[in-house]
Amino acid sequence: MFYLVIFLILLVFSILEISNQKRINHKILIGLSWGILVLVAGLRYETGTDWPMYQGILDKVLPISKLFTAEGLKLISLRETGFIVLSSLFKQFGLGLQALFFFVTLFNVTLITRSLSHYTKYIVTGLFVYYSVVYLKMEFAMIRQAMAASICFFSFRYIQERKMWKYFILIFTAFLFHRSALIMFPLYFFLNIRFSNKILLVVLFLGCAVMFFHIPWFSQSLLFITKFMGNTYYEKAVVYTSDEIFGANRLLSVEFLLNIFLVFLFLFYRKYLDMKKYGNLFLNLFMMGIVTYYYFYESITMSYRFRLYFLYSLIILFPYLIEVIRDYARLKKIAFIAVLLIYCSAYNGKIYLHIPPPSLLYNPYQNYIEYKILKKESLGKERIYNHLEKMREDAKNTRDKK
Repeated sequence: MFYLVIFLILLVFSILEISNQKRINHKILIGLSWGILVLVAGLRYETGTDWPMYQGILDKVLPISKLFTAEGLKLISLRETGFIVLSSLFKQFGLGLQALFFFVTLFNVTLITRSLSHYTKYIVTGLFVYYSVVYLKMEFAMIRQAMAASICFFSFRYIQERKMWKYFILIFTAFLFHRSALIMFPLYFFLNIRFSNKILLVVLFLGCAVMFFHIPWFSQSLLFITKFMGNTYYEKAVVYTSDEIFGANRLLSVEFLLNIFLVFLFLFYRKYLDMKKYGNLFLNLFMMGIVTYYYFYESITMSYRFRLYFLYSLIILFPYLIEVIRDYARLKKIAFIAVLLIYCSAYNGKIYLHIPPPSLLYNPYQNYIEYKILKKESLGKERIYNHLEKMREDAKNTRDKK
């Protein structure tokens, strides 16, 4: 119930922000929300996924003073350069994995909070949506991509301002932390275009048809493209398209319908979004997420990896819609808040309610300070093993049903 409590606290802060915009109170709410997000993920201890991999990187990497020797350069080629250099700096000063996790969380949450202050006046609401939609997956697991995504989120202003080189420099920096940021380079030339509602609806319904009728195209296309990008990319593509867990197809779920509803909701308020400086840009970013959800259904892992960058659009679009409903009747306000809550809770509801397999990685929450002071035994490795076994079992049952 730990994560559900955090969800409810941030929800209350969001409601207070929407109902009362006094400057001093608002700053306090922003500070409290920021602090909760930094401390929860920053002080996690062997909770979530990928932490054994990051521990392995930290164990192998050389201190920064020796990193650029022949031996140290071999390690740089194994992972993204930016993260290797960052890990090397921490090792130079004798700092361990927990210090690295805390720094990464502090960097990401701070950059996102600062970006929100530029894009919308509802910063706390944006942080609530951030926590609900991407926080647990990013800050508790894919921290390299989390750093890349937060940098990309910050950089979107330069698309609107048409400062191409600033945007490209930031995206290249993001690429140094996670290679998937490559997909953001060409978006500079598309995110400012205003596509008609008809075009966006065609994109939506074609994608729904591709996923609903299981039309295959993505896996073979990905393998073909990555052959020309080098063995590293191709080998990852093979895993993400053929492994029984990572290569599993996206199945029909409530989210399939919720995404359709959201597209219609945003298009219904398109006129208002167009009035916002960044409204069209973030609507296009959201539609890119729709493309990755429906069209890339053949690999749920690849689909989610790419889609994470585009889900950040909701951190802005939901606060924009809240500005629309401020003058609505109470019943309409309640209906909109209910929709927002349903959508936000859908992402991590299983974790909040301790439903496996995802809940196995997160529950119970382990705090580094608590576990070290009380000398508690960590269940981190056991939970990862149980999670993978549950995933394999679910994948097998899905194949048997087919």
